[in-house]
Formats: sequence, C-alpha cells, structure tokens
Amino acid sequence: MAQLTPIAERLQLALDTELRRMQNEWFFKWHFIGSDGPIEIDAFDGRTLRYSFVEFGGTTQLVYWETIERYMRQKLAAIFDGLEEELLRYPIGVRKVSIVQVVPVIRSFADAIRRETVEKDRILRGNGMEFPKPYDRGKWVGARAGEIERRAAMLDEIYGMPVAEEANAAMYVVNHIHGVNARVNIRSTDSSTNISAGVSGEQLAAFLVQLSTHKAGLPVPLLEAVTRLVMELEDESTKPAISQSKVKAALISLKTITEGAAGNLVASGITGLIVSMLANL
Repeated sequence: MAQLTPIAERLQLALDTELRRMQNEWFFKWHFIGSDGPIEIDAFDGRTLRYSFVEFGGTTQLVYWETIERYMRQKLAAIFDGLEEELLRYPIGVRKVSIVQVVPVIRSFADAIRRETVEKDRILRGNGMEFPKPYDRGKWVGARAGEIERRAAMLDEIYGMPVAEEANAAMYVVNHIHGVNARVNIRSTDSSTNISAGVSGEQLAAFLVQLSTHKAGLPVPLLEAVTRLVMELEDESTKPAISQSKVKAALISLKTITEGAAGNLVASGITGLIVSMLANL
C-alpha cells in the first residue's frame, strides 16, 4: 500500500471521521421528522431546521437536497483552505506529492456523501417495506470530480515545486507513492518558498470595481456567468487572508468566458483586466 504524506494521511483520517459523524448525526435525524419531535437538523447556514409530524416529500425533500449540497460546498471549500495552510509547513517536494495524494481522498469523501444522500432519500421515500429506485437530484456544484481536480491543480501551480526541486521530488514520488521504505533527503537550492506574493484584498477590491463598470455591457448569458464568479471574488476580497488559489481559479474561469465572446469589445476589455490581475498570481 502506498505511503501517504502526513498531509494526506491527516486529511484521510479527518474525512473518515467526518463521514461517520454525518451518517450518525445529520443523515440519521431525517428518519425522525415524522415523529412528535421536534427534531432539530443543522441547515449549514446558521439556522436549525425543526420538523415534527412531517412526511418526506415536496418542500421537505427539496430542503434536504439543498441543505446537503450547501454542506458539501462549504466542506470542500474548508478542506482546500486548510490544505493551503498545511502545504506551507512542508518542503516543496512533499507539497507536490501531497497534492497528488489528496485528490482521491477528497473525491472518495465527496462520492461517499453523495451516495449516502441518494440512499437516504430512497429510504425516506419508502414506506418501511417497499422502497423506490434511487435517484440523484443533486447538482453538486463544486463537488464534482473535475472541479476537485481543477482546484488541486491550482494549488499545485501556486505551491508546487520549482525546477530546482525536480530531481529530489521525483525521488520522493518513487519512494513514497509506490510504498518503498526509504529515506529521502529533500533539499531546496533556495531557502525561499518561491511563491509569489499574490494579490491583496485591496487589489482584488479595486479590480472588482473596474470590472463592475464594464460588465453591464456584456450579453445577458455572459453577464450571468460573470456575475456569479464576481460574487465569489467579492466574498473572497472581504476575508482577512484571501485564498490565492480560489482567486486564480475564478479569474481563469472569467478569462475563459470573456475570451469566448469573440468580437465583443466589452468582453475584450474585461479580458485585458483579468490578464493584468493574473500576472500577480
């Protein structure tokens, strides 16, 4: 069995524990919404859902799906935020391997929550003796495999190895990914972390002000897509320590959208603003 880095191993243990907690607490409580309660269930938005003498269906079922998808978005965002802090504590070679290893760990957790959601929905729609076929009603925005992999790729771009580390990092991969019990000395030719300073909250806020003055001229389909990403960046700009990988991912998505509007002068101008911001990351 491949040996996990400390980062990947801690994450795996934490997510195994979190999965059991959700199964034993959050999902389990939904069995009792038809009792004389009230049953209190976390809504993951600062509220508590309270149910008694309620059947699972209609609005209640809709709330169930909306709530678990909200949980997944928040949980995966927190996982990647935590990884950013963890990665900086280790040599660059270890970071590289850790990013590779955490992707299947995170995907496995997301898939397990998704399966649990579908199965619990199936059971709750049954009558105790007969149960309908399982049906996944979720959109799972932010929790799909490709989205997890893209977020990890952003971490790799920002915190991965410089050229000088390639030889030692390759040795680390051979000895640890494939489970060989060997000691590897990973050194950097430069004691610096080789990470760009990134953008500050003030820079991001100024960029968003500029963007707001231009985006109104976009075609409606483009405007909707851009507005969603702008909201993500606005939320990030208010945080004490912004996530450089989140900012970069959103900017790249914005750039892809605006570049696709060939011939639109407003979109071309926005693309120029985005390219200038990406130069800081």
